[in-house]
Amino acid sequence: GGNSIFNKDPRDLDRDLEVGEEMIRIDGHTHPYNTAANHITVFARFDPATGNVERLQWALSRLQNNRGNTIRPRGIAADAEGRAYVTGVAASHIANRGEIYINDTLVDPENASGAFLLVTSPDWRSRDTWVVFGRGSAIGVDVRDGRYALVAETSGEMITTENAIYPHNEDSPESNAYLMVVD
Repeated sequence: GGNSIFNKDPRDLDRDLEVGEEMIRIDGHTHPYNTAANHITVFARFDPATGNVERLQWALSRLQNNRGNTIRPRGIAADAEGRAYVTGVAASHIANRGEIYINDTLVDPENASGAFLLVTSPDWRSRDTWVVFGRGSAIGVDVRDGRYALVAETSGEMITTENAIYPHNEDSPESNAYLMVVD
């Protein structure tokens, strides 16, 4: 239910990280309460000179009854401004799950799980983006020169893509790869 070694200062395990300073909480998806044995994620930025935690944030999905649920990271990157880019698979609802549209299409609201991309603000106190692309798992992310790219594998339809070169894998429609580049 949120008790974890990751809530501690790695240089002094008797000291909890300060919520609001070192440990950044935005909402219930960044605060690991009401959880069971599900997989959840923690990511952090460290000062390279001292090894001190500068920022730490949890990420987890939530069931409709607000119990914590699994989120598994598959890739992480950071940009020069300080944003963290985390990608993977969420087993249930992320924040605003029923309100995610891509190309004016609501992304599979009946299926809460799927490939996700989470982008923090530079100070990590808000999210620039958190989106689920549909069934599957996002397996990597990279960022450079103000652009980022995400790679995902899908099972079934993923998202609507306008003018896609190959809109789906005709030989195996239940298994596809997806590449997204954002300027």
